[in-house]
Amino acid sequence: MNLERGGFYTKNDRYRDARLNAMLDAYSAGRTSTQDLENAAGIAMHRIAARIGFRSEKRFKEFALNSEQIKSVMKSSINDDAYGGIDNWVSFNERLNLPTLPVQIKSSDSGVREFRKTKQYKNLNEMVIVINCGPKVTKKKFYKQLNSETGRIRKILNK
Repeated sequence: MNLERGGFYTKNDRYRDARLNAMLDAYSAGRTSTQDLENAAGIAMHRIAARIGFRSEKRFKEFALNSEQIKSVMKSSINDDAYGGIDNWVSFNERLNLPTLPVQIKSSDSGVREFRKTKQYKNLNEMVIVINCGPKVTKKKFYKQLNSETGRIRKILNK
């Protein structure tokens, strides 16, 4: 939550303002139908979501490359990203004895929970690191999630 305009300004306020500003801009440009205004608002929301996702992926890479556990981070292919639910691949230091694993990066804990219910997650036999790297995630929370995920995957490998 940020302090702006003399009061508390929440994430929902930013979304509302982005939608309203997009609709006002569209209206000022002569697009007055309900559909045009809704489309403008939808595009604004898509841009916000894309920006948040990009920042989360950037934060993941920064945290991961500063981890003693992770040797490298590789961007997934367009096909893996679009259809497989894979944002990155990580390889681990040899001492951890883990294979190179796919990673799905989310911007919230609810996003992590939702992804675990998807067909993509099941298709990967749950052998994917699903991690929240949203704006509120600290290095400490990142490492806690990473340890939890690698422990979960170790249990799958040892079955």
